[in-house]
Amino acid sequence: MASEKKSPESRLKFKNSFTRRLFYFAALAGIAVLMLVLSVIYTQNLSRELTDKSTQLSEKLAAEKQKFLRETVELNDAHNKIVATTIHFDRVDKIIKDEDLLITDTYRSQLKTTASISLLGIILSALVVIFIDRKTSKVISGYESRINELEGLSTTDKLTGLANRLKLDEVFNYEINKALRHGNSFSILLLDLDRFKNINDNFGNEVGDMVLQETAQLLKNNLRKTDTIGRWSGEEFLIIAPEIENENAMMLAEKIRKLIAGHYFTQVGTVTCSIGIGSFSDEDSRESMTERADRALHAAKDRGRNRAVYGDAKAPADLAQ
Repeated sequence: MASEKKSPESRLKFKNSFTRRLFYFAALAGIAVLMLVLSVIYTQNLSRELTDKSTQLSEKLAAEKQKFLRETVELNDAHNKIVATTIHFDRVDKIIKDEDLLITDTYRSQLKTTASISLLGIILSALVVIFIDRKTSKVISGYESRINELEGLSTTDKLTGLANRLKLDEVFNYEINKALRHGNSFSILLLDLDRFKNINDNFGNEVGDMVLQETAQLLKNNLRKTDTIGRWSGEEFLIIAPEIENENAMMLAEKIRKLIAGHYFTQVGTVTCSIGIGSFSDEDSRESMTERADRALHAAKDRGRNRAVYGDAKAPADLAQ
């Protein structure tokens, strides 16, 4: 039962962690898209710059062509015109090569700068996201630990460390709802230490508290992990045992009765207990089950104490020693 109850909490915690990391991933993706957009804008500026350089190149070539025409008009000798033409082609070739080299270098330089800035931006964004995620996870973990601690304090009996009435009611309702939905069986055992008032009167309240603590430890050490053990009131304990009913519930109660009767308590020696049992039946409620177990407990007291009684008209005979 405990694992069933923890399961939704674990799923919720995983869901919250997944949602948080999904948000960070979306933020990182957004930053990457932003960097890409900025890179496109930067590249467009580069394209305009290269277009301007091409225009300048065209203007230089046009100027060189005009210069060539003027020079050739002034030359009458065919040989000189050939030489002038060769010189002109060399100049044009040099202008094209120089401008091509300048444009290529500019483009490569700007492209590297753009890629470097984009990559650096993405890496820095990723580092920031990781840093924020770790810090956030640490803070959330601290809050969760504190909340769990406070929840533990609010559902734990301070003296015995067992579940208190609030926790018992929660588990009780859970088992009833599960039984109504799925037909599961479960039983409750209401345990009362016999003549506990005499222990307080003869040995003092501190010794009485020690007896309660020893009893709680005995129960925790000898019952199943699926069983919920709590302090019901004073010297009364309530055990909620899933998947147990009728004879099996009676056998469990008898095991507990013998366990306590056979234990030597440090300060007072032997202590016995009486147990009333109630198993879930159709249309049962928390109140009806506890009332039936309480009547059975009183019946055990009336029959001489140190015994377990099943609170049901169809119950098996009580197993007094």
